[in-house]
Amino acid sequence: EAKNYIIVDEIVDKLYGDLVLQELNKGGIETYKIVVPADAVDESGNPSAERHKTLQVFSDCADQILQSGITKTSAIISLGGGVVNNLAGFLASSLYRGIT
Repeated sequence: EAKNYIIVDEIVDKLYGDLVLQELNKGGIETYKIVVPADAVDESGNPSAERHKTLQVFSDCADQILQSGITKTSAIISLGGGVVNNLAGFLASSLYRGIT
């Protein structure tokens, strides 16, 4: 059975991360959560993960997924927007071409 991954930043994780993770697993969808850094306030005064959009964060996420396992039927789920969406899409296209 496929392992699935939620990618979420620290801010959204505090609001919805555990709830979404629990509901997916309760529904029989084996899912793991990967939390990426975010700043409560950036230089514009808004919450943001933009400065954490780095190859190191990508590499850390990729390492966690590869160590746990990924298959053609795995899904990488973006919980949030912006940087999280970019990261989830890049992970999916890089780690196992064609996963959802």
